[in-house]
Amino acid sequence: MTAAAHEVVAFEEARAIRRRRRTRVGLPIAVILIMLAALIGIAVYEYKTMRADALALSKGVIVNLQNRIETQVSAYLSPIPRIINISLDLLTDSKLAGVRYDLLQPLGIGVLNNVPQLSSLIIGSAQGEFFMVRRFQDGETSGLETKIIQRPEGGKEPQVRLIRRGPQGETLSDTQVPWDSYDPRARPWYQGAAAAQGMFWTDVYPFFTDKAAGITGSQPYRDASGELVAVLGVDVKLESMSRFLRDLVIGKTGIALIVDDDGRVIAHPRAQLATEDADGKVQLTRVADLGDPVVSRAFDRYRVEGHGRRDFELS
Repeated sequence: MTAAAHEVVAFEEARAIRRRRRTRVGLPIAVILIMLAALIGIAVYEYKTMRADALALSKGVIVNLQNRIETQVSAYLSPIPRIINISLDLLTDSKLAGVRYDLLQPLGIGVLNNVPQLSSLIIGSAQGEFFMVRRFQDGETSGLETKIIQRPEGGKEPQVRLIRRGPQGETLSDTQVPWDSYDPRARPWYQGAAAAQGMFWTDVYPFFTDKAAGITGSQPYRDASGELVAVLGVDVKLESMSRFLRDLVIGKTGIALIVDDDGRVIAHPRAQLATEDADGKVQLTRVADLGDPVVSRAFDRYRVEGHGRRDFELS
């Protein structure tokens, strides 16, 4: 064999050796890369699948919470028209076409003792007289307070009487106090019901006595000739719904709140619903006052897109 043939054979053997080396090294690497790619693909698929399942589960939880909140709000408000109608039937005298004011106090006490979501029962007459039974809390003392405003003839200043009773119905105090300029005829619950033919609901507003945010359901009482005799209503403090929202568990950091179309906070698990400004005027809390970017973003989406469930990410 010639030298040239030996060189060719040696070259081919060397190339075969290099090829086998590359195969021994490259094949395991290729297998590892393929396995890594498969694992990554499986992980991505599993992540997307689990994320979709988690989102579906979260949406189901949110829908259930929404239905629960709607049911709770309905349970708070739906008995009120019936309570008002029953109260009017008990208080009014069809023969005298007037209101049995002597029955107001026991009726108010009975209603508040049996309907926990109500904070007061009120009635205002066309002459500007006023009667209210409400819950009160003064330090460690709590119970029911009766407020009576009577207007003597001759243009004299109205007389105001306050009667406080303890949890067992015992009288804690019975005093005459200065008139606080309260006139039921100027309040939204009276004016709205006076203009309505039936049940009237106010917007959210701060109550005069305890400066708390709430709503009032009211209904007019008219005599046989159609003249307005009085307006009877019941107050519902919104803090009662806030306590319900506070007990809801929504993930680790989630909250539920109720906001109206004007951005007023109806119920919130932590925030105050009404605050006083520098001039001592009571202001209702709005979304912008919460300082919560997530809530602000959600409300902005609602204002633009209307009612419905929305998903968004806030970076």
